Amino acid sequence: MAQPPPAPTGSNLESLPGGADVELAHVSRIYQVGDGTTLTAVDDISGIFAAGSVNAITGASGSGKSTLLHLIGAIDRPDSGTVVVDGTDLAGLGRRALADYRRSIGFVFQRFNLLPTLTVLANVIAPVIPYRTGYDKKRRALDLLEQVGLGQRARDLPSHLSGGQQQRVAIARALVNEPRLILADEPTGNLDTATGREIVDLLLSLRDGFGVTIVLATHDLLITERCDRSMRLQDGHCVDDATP
Repeated sequence: MAQPPPAPTGSNLESLPGGADVELAHVSRIYQVGDGTTLTAVDDISGIFAAGSVNAITGASGSGKSTLLHLIGAIDRPDSGTVVVDGTDLAGLGRRALADYRRSIGFVFQRFNLLPTLTVLANVIAPVIPYRTGYDKKRRALDLLEQVGLGQRARDLPSHLSGGQQQRVAIARALVNEPRLILADEPTGNLDTATGREIVDLLLSLRDGFGVTIVLATHDLLITERCDRSMRLQDGHCVDDATP
């Protein structure tokens, strides 16, 4: 297995903020699925993800892991309960403030979601292209690619990379907007075991280097054991909440 990259350093990266505190209080999400039938995807979930911690949400497919990530990321809204990030109740944010909040989060997906016609460098820069920033976007993207071990692949297209390399690009992209919170949905799900472990090594190094809070959905118990805290869901309920 390749060694994980060193904790992030460099002039463009040293000023990054620390992690965000996330507090869930009796959060539920219910969907209408037709003919008046309802599906409770998340049912009365409470918990705190401390700033700078790495947290696993585990459970079988359909247990509510992705829904809970979407609620924390304000991609969806709870039907009851509150999601509070750094003291701000997301339910109290207007449309513009919610958009700003979503933009402040780093999202990492199972299927990478890279744009196939853009170079690796352009994929990393893409989330911040429309916005003014206090840093040089290209320089920061190149620094991040160095940090994830792909500094020499900036001009390549995603199709020229392995699955593990594409996920490293996705992680660099998630960091380009200086997030305090990273939400990762099955980030190793499409990777072989060895490559998946490398990606976990990389995610853990982000906590050490950036102080960022990480919440990841996973079914891999070996990953869970390396996290600071795990929350296991079953049919939308929290059935176990522990520090491994």
